[in-house]
This record gives sequence, C-alpha cells and structure tokens, in this order.
Amino acid sequence: MKISQALPTVLVLASAMVTHGAGCETAYALCQNTLSQCFITDPLIKSEQWGWNNKIVNSPFGPPPIKCTMYAGAAGCDTDVGENVGTVTIKPKSFSIDWDAGWDVQEVHFYHGTDPYPTSNGAYTVAPGQYSTKNYSSSATTWTIYDGPLSIGDYFILHASVCPSGTTASPTYAPTSSPTDSPTKSPTASPTNAPTSSPTDAPTKSPTSSPTQSPTKSPTSSPSAAPSPVPSPSPSLRPTSAPTAAPTAGKCETAFAKCESVANVCFLDDSMVASFQRWGWKNKPTNPGTFTCTLWAGAAGCDTSKGANAGTASFESGDSFSIDLNAGWSLKEVHFYHGLKKYPKDSSGKYTVAPGQYSQSNYDPSLTTWTIDEGGLESNEYFILHAVVCE
Repeated sequence: MKISQALPTVLVLASAMVTHGAGCETAYALCQNTLSQCFITDPLIKSEQWGWNNKIVNSPFGPPPIKCTMYAGAAGCDTDVGENVGTVTIKPKSFSIDWDAGWDVQEVHFYHGTDPYPTSNGAYTVAPGQYSTKNYSSSATTWTIYDGPLSIGDYFILHASVCPSGTTASPTYAPTSSPTDSPTKSPTASPTNAPTSSPTDAPTKSPTSSPTQSPTKSPTSSPSAAPSPVPSPSPSLRPTSAPTAAPTAGKCETAFAKCESVANVCFLDDSMVASFQRWGWKNKPTNPGTFTCTLWAGAAGCDTSKGANAGTASFESGDSFSIDLNAGWSLKEVHFYHGLKKYPKDSSGKYTVAPGQYSQSNYDPSLTTWTIDEGGLESNEYFILHAVVCE
C-alpha cells in the first residue's frame, strides 16, 4: 500500500502529537458512527499504548460522512481527560486533516486493511512505524489513499504527530523536556546536538546495566535490571508495563440519563451544540410528574448498543431524583442542569454541555437521592443528568 497527496468524504480515526505545556504528545481521532476499538481493551492486541482503530460499517461513498474528533492526551482512551485538537475527513480514496488553530503537523502515518491491525513478525502491532504507509508529507493537508478505495468492513488507523505552532525545530544541546513516543535504537553517551531521523519501530535491545538516577516521565519500553533508587515525584502519564503492588481502581465511564418516556434529543443531533462533538441527552418532560430514565455509561455517539445500562434515575414530582445503580457499579460524580434554556452557558455566555458548567454540579455521590434546587423541575423545562460511574 502506498500513499501520496490528493482528494474524495468519510471522517475517521486518527492519532497525533499535541502538547500540554512544553512537549508534543500522541493523539488519535475517534469516530462516532463507525465501530471503534481502544487498543488497550482489545484482546487481539493487548497494547499498553492507547488509541483506537476504526471499522467502516456504513458505505463511505454516500452522505452523511463519518465524523471524528481528534483527541490528544486521552490516556487510557478516556476522552474526558483528553483534549479536542481537530478533525479528520476521509473519503474513499483520500483523507484530510483540519487542525485547530495553534498546532503544526510533524508526521502522518496511515494503515488500512481487512485486518484490524498491521503485523510485525507475524503478530499484530500498533507501532506507527509498522503502518503500511508511513512517510506522508507533513506539509500537506490532503493525502491520497493508494490500494483503495476504502470499503465497508475495512479497518483503518491514522496516526500523526503535531506540536504547538512556533515550537522550535532546531535541537538543543540538552536532553528533551519530555520523553519520545518510541525508544531510540541505542542510547548515546550524551545528548545529541541533532535529532535522530525518526524513532525506531521496536524497543532498545537491552536495558541499561544499572537503573537511572531518577525514573523517566513515562514508563520505559522494557524494564530496567533493578528498581530505581528513588521514587518518581508523580505518577507517569501512561500505565507502567507491570501492575502496581496495590490493586488499581475499577474502570470509570461517563454516563447520561436518557428518559424514554419524555422527549429526549442527543447532543450530536442538535446543531446548537453538535460542534462540541460530545454525546449525551437533554430531556424535556411536559409534566414533571413521576418518571424513570435509563443511565447509559460509555454510549459513544449516543449509541446505546455500544454502552452499558448502569442503572436508573427516578424523578418524583419535579422535587427530587434518585439513582439506583445496577450491581457492579459505584457512583463517583453527579451533575444536574435544569432550566427553560436547552443548555447551560459558560462564563463567556456561550452554550455548553460540559458537566462542570451545570447549575448543580457538586452533588454528593455518597447519597442516593438529591433535591432539585432552584424551585425544582417545572413544566416544559429541559434537564440533563450526568454522572461518572465505576465498575
């Protein structure tokens, strides 16, 4: 498979490198109306690297196009901790990247095929260096997909590297401020005064003979011969390759209430807030009597077949509501908005669906029933109920 620059629209999965401060980091695009799979949770790959592959389930030739959001720093595939940095549009024979203001693309890598991942030595891999086409020109914005076109049933992964606009391209005579995404082929005795041409596709051959004086910011690709003599000042950005001594907390998911017995609309289907690319529902009862809603966790794209039924939310005459979680779930956060306007507004007066902007965003998650403030839920008022639930 070869690739060069050019045209045709299907929005996809992609990855890029974005900074949170001084350095660059990997980012991937998550598509809402395709079947996407996080690398970490896929038993086929069992990767410690986060990101998504994407499977086309609808025709990429007709409208509407597949829509994707580029997420940077979404460790563990958790988009709530990541940052939206742009979008990708993929047509059957080409794709383009539209970055948000303030970012420059450095590298672009693309894989597509009938297998969910490329292979290396007969085994699946997510290393961008193993993608079938990995030398796209970073100065372009549109690229041609050779060995195409994409069709129903194809998988694809699009990886790129981006940095903040204005970041110097000249190397320094000191170590980099943050670790590289992939290990170098072999370490130098001292920092180089020019960058390597590109990172290697595989980890270094062997660990150092003794541990470094202080641990790296992110875990090394292979463990050192012995533990480092001093602990790290803060946890690494990505999980370590070996489990910690103490058990980790269960997986947590964003959840929204969808009330089937009253009018409800997905955020993504409302042009007022669709540009935020966040799933969830607003609900509007005509009479705030007693009704029950389903609390859907992880239902990306408002597709309940992709989510989990975490429990129910019951409303009593507009004065209060309660949450009854299904077995195996616990409640971590609760946020609630209600009003005559469809959505809350942020500090700049713009509509938002961010739970932190809801009028009641500090509910005590140790309770099971909460009073609705500001006069309760009245006729023809909209409401949004958001929660964070953990398995």
